[in-house]
Amino acid sequence: MYRFIPDLLGDGNMRVRLGATALLEELAVEHRSELRTAVPGLIELLKHENPTIRGDAASALSIIKDPSVVDALQTCLQDDHPDVREAAREALLELGH
Repeated sequence: MYRFIPDLLGDGNMRVRLGATALLEELAVEHRSELRTAVPGLIELLKHENPTIRGDAASALSIIKDPSVVDALQTCLQDDHPDVREAAREALLELGH
């Protein structure tokens, strides 16, 4: 089911995204390794047309703490939207970069 997290975070409804983020935070406590199956979909969301979803995806990747996402987050530092750049910066700091 972890692979469906990107679908929830990419939903147009803000309440769905908030719930997905809360779920992600809870799952990260005991199921962080399983959450890595969501990483490819979350990386795809970093290219979403909606900057809020791009920023949410960056934040979600910081929760999962998979070091393989560093390059994708660094690319977001060049995003047109300042909130996305800030979310990417914060995610990279969370990952130790």
